[in-house]
This record gives sequence, C-alpha cells and structure tokens, in this order.
Amino acid sequence: MFGDVFQLRVNSMGEKTLLVSLTCSKARDAVIKICEIFESMKLKIITANVAIVSGMVKKTVLIEVRLLSLLPSPSRQ
Repeated sequence: MFGDVFQLRVNSMGEKTLLVSLTCSKARDAVIKICEIFESMKLKIITANVAIVSGMVKKTVLIEVRLLSLLPSPSRQ
C-alpha cells in the first residue's frame, strides 16, 4: 500500500484525545495514501504533521475521539 510500516503508535493524551504516529518507508505517493486513510476514518483531526527524513515518512496526528465516529452508520430502511 504505502511501503513497509516500521512503527505505529497510539497514545492517549486525555479523555478524548489520541496521538497517532505512523512511520513507514517512503514509497511512491505514501504521504497521499496516508492522508487518504486518515480522512476516510472521518476523525476530528486537531493537528497533523508529516515529515520525510532519510527515505522514511513519519505522520503524527492528534485526534479527538468520538465513540460514535468509530461505529458504522445505521442503514436507512
């Protein structure tokens, strides 16, 4: 997908806040794919940072967690 993932860390920063850090090898379009994945999860992103150093991509995101945002939407009948 976007190269080898070397590290994925999720740390609680408070009751409703998580710090997500992902480090992977720099593959073609890696940054775009990582951003698309975070956007598709429809999380409230407080701040985000992407750095590329020595062939590695590191994305750090501070997100607000809402339990309802993690559940699938009920289908309308």
